Amino acid sequence: MDLRNLSVYQSLRPFSSLLIGALVLLSLAGFTTKPDGNGIDLGENNFNGIVRSGPKITNVTSSTSNGSIRKNSSVSIQVTFDQTVTVTGTPQLELETGSTDQKADYASGSGSDELTFTYTVQEGDESPDLDYKSVGSLTLNDGTIEGGGQDADLTLPSPGASGSLGANKALVIDGIVPTIVSITSNTANGTYGIGDAISIILNFSEAVDYGNSVGNTLILETGGFDFYLNRPDSGDGTDQWTYVYTVRAGDASSDLSISTGTIFIDGKDAANNFIGFTA
Repeated sequence: MDLRNLSVYQSLRPFSSLLIGALVLLSLAGFTTKPDGNGIDLGENNFNGIVRSGPKITNVTSSTSNGSIRKNSSVSIQVTFDQTVTVTGTPQLELETGSTDQKADYASGSGSDELTFTYTVQEGDESPDLDYKSVGSLTLNDGTIEGGGQDADLTLPSPGASGSLGANKALVIDGIVPTIVSITSNTANGTYGIGDAISIILNFSEAVDYGNSVGNTLILETGGFDFYLNRPDSGDGTDQWTYVYTVRAGDASSDLSISTGTIFIDGKDAANNFIGFTA
């Protein structure tokens, strides 16, 4: 045994109880004592053990493949929490979808840490990169989301920031169906005879693929036997289709026009929105 240490211990021994007492007093600072002065009143100080925080959102993504999404198509959105949550009712997630913001409804996931919301693209919806509207876009809609006996914190990652739907996915919303803007011709005004070619041009509101090309029909008013233009001659994938009509023997018209109700367009845009147009 080191006698020098022993001698130090002996010299401090009279003060040891004072040191321990000071530590106890420091550790109990701020608590209320019982009325009789014996012990601490834990009830008065609301001491309930470990306090746990409610579930928090850690990530938002989608199981829907990246790319253009057309009208009436569904988008599945997943919101992940840092712990298991239980859901009642139908909470909603507000999305930025152009002039009218749509809402994704809660679909499944209660009893897990990942909730799924579903959104169906409506006509007129558009977004170059789908995201929710703000950090407060997840609302209960008279339902509940809770975990461990605590209400969930519904604060979302900032739109476009790490962990957001926009940052994790590249979903292009296109709920705008193409329309025919005008019908014209680049053939000069005049009189045309057998074998002459006349162009008929359809201008669309956006680029349109032929789709089922045999369904893209125009019927010209050419006298006794109307002329069917069954397929555009050029313009696939653009906003302008050109048909070519060649005058036949017997055709006659004082002012060439398309017969009423005889435009049948089966084309589609990049998101596969079909025109389905007849006029």
